Amino acid sequence: MRKLFALFVMALLCFVACESVVTDDNINNDGPGNDSTIVTPHLSVTSDSIIRMTYLGGKATIDYTIEEPCEGVELAVVPDVDWIDYQIFSNNIALDIKPNSDSQQRVGVVTLTYGEEVVEVFVEQGGMLAQGEVRLNLLSERKMTYDANGGDGEILYSLETSNEGAVVEVDADAEWIGEFVVEADKVGFVVAKNTTIEQRTAHIVLSYETTSATVTVVQDGISNEVLLSAKRKIIEAGEAVEFVAMQANEDVTAVAKYFDYYTREEVSNPYTIAEAGERVFYATCNGETSKVLTINIIPAGSPAFPEDSDPDNFTFKHRMLLIDHTGTDCGFCPNMMVSLKTLSQNSAYNDTYNIAMAHSYNTGDKAFSLTARTLFNFFNKTTKVATGYPTLTFNYWYNDSSSSNINYIYTHLQKNMLESQDVAAAVSTAVKGDDVLVSVALKSERDRTYRINIFLLEDDVYSYQYNATENWMHYHENAIRSSYFTLDYTDISGGEWGYVGKNSTTYKVFTMPTESSWVKSNLKVLVIIAAQNSNNKFDVVNTTMCPINGSVPFDYK
Repeated sequence: MRKLFALFVMALLCFVACESVVTDDNINNDGPGNDSTIVTPHLSVTSDSIIRMTYLGGKATIDYTIEEPCEGVELAVVPDVDWIDYQIFSNNIALDIKPNSDSQQRVGVVTLTYGEEVVEVFVEQGGMLAQGEVRLNLLSERKMTYDANGGDGEILYSLETSNEGAVVEVDADAEWIGEFVVEADKVGFVVAKNTTIEQRTAHIVLSYETTSATVTVVQDGISNEVLLSAKRKIIEAGEAVEFVAMQANEDVTAVAKYFDYYTREEVSNPYTIAEAGERVFYATCNGETSKVLTINIIPAGSPAFPEDSDPDNFTFKHRMLLIDHTGTDCGFCPNMMVSLKTLSQNSAYNDTYNIAMAHSYNTGDKAFSLTARTLFNFFNKTTKVATGYPTLTFNYWYNDSSSSNINYIYTHLQKNMLESQDVAAAVSTAVKGDDVLVSVALKSERDRTYRINIFLLEDDVYSYQYNATENWMHYHENAIRSSYFTLDYTDISGGEWGYVGKNSTTYKVFTMPTESSWVKSNLKVLVIIAAQNSNNKFDVVNTTMCPINGSVPFDYK
């Protein structure tokens, strides 16, 4: 019977496509703003695909999920036998299995159907016991694995006997497994820590009268890997890094050897590093080599990284990047200036965006910059978004707003606005001679590789604006002066920040030169974080604006 049952265990998967409405709003560039016209629902069972029951029957549950559900389509449930009753709930199906009065095992199939997608769940029920017969069934895995730290464990079982209230006896062949708690359907136990580097194996035996079942427990030894760390991973140029090495839970700092990853030269501990930048090291001990350790050496006198007020929080406000392509000889640009001023005075949108003004229309504009011109060329030649002035873009790849109508701008903001974001930057800045130093901390809830860019902006740039209707239009704010990373008309996504681990923060300091014609006290920086999308392009995912000689902490939701 069991062989025949095994042949039945399969899933029949078909897919049904749900069509969504196509509108002008979701016909645009091939960037991530597109709305797909086909949505594929997916039905899956998240609990076991085989349910095993004793001859007594009882209650059981099938847990399920439906991804991308289609309006008007309902889940259908059909058992192929009359000894299985059911009731459908929003995320599970409650089964009621009737007792089996026959001595033979029986199998039923519960078929879940959503549209054309089908999943089958099998119910295996044991036959009725003969006089004096005992059945002991393991319902959990027969082999369990643990790391060196050990921990709690649980064995699920069923015991079929005519003796009411019977439970199994439990024993183990190793002292490092114990603290057994025996109940009618499960056995709890504890695996102790393994303080050796050797893997070890033991067995837990459940028994009742003449019947028994065995569970094998395998536990790894402690790692013999060399774990390299440093007392501080961010130091100023001219300071020393102090390494710490651990191996098999022992401090081997004094006997380990330390090397520069790129030159393979041995270095001292502590080791003084004179120049700013990133240095990578590794350690060896007892024939084992550690993973690499990156030390960030920041310029002396760098602004302190903003203090994190909520280290366990990874939900941030989402601030879109708006770029207005403009110029002082552009006769239509004052219309956009009026709309952007109206936007800035609308409190409902104050914390949803940061804006940079890309003056590129005419070189006689005091706010003109080659960086701004490169941005316009990128949009004009690559995405065909910016075809004239003024043009307002949202997060690089999203729809453009060539219209300066404020309601049109509101519509685009609302379309691209996110409730929250899972990555953000905290920024501090300082002027040092002719340079601006920018300290950036990047905090991410996800394992991800990011790109960033930094625009240096200037406020209060006086340049006569053609067709201005008010005096304030001659004083230009947030004018893009320079970009930290080189841009061209094929790529404006910035440079590699690098990998950021889940629920962690990484730190870097950047140096940006200034020009003598810029008023340093009017400068500010705009940090732009980008992440790769499904089209292998980089989307802007968040931004941070920071004034000169200022500090902006993580902006939590």
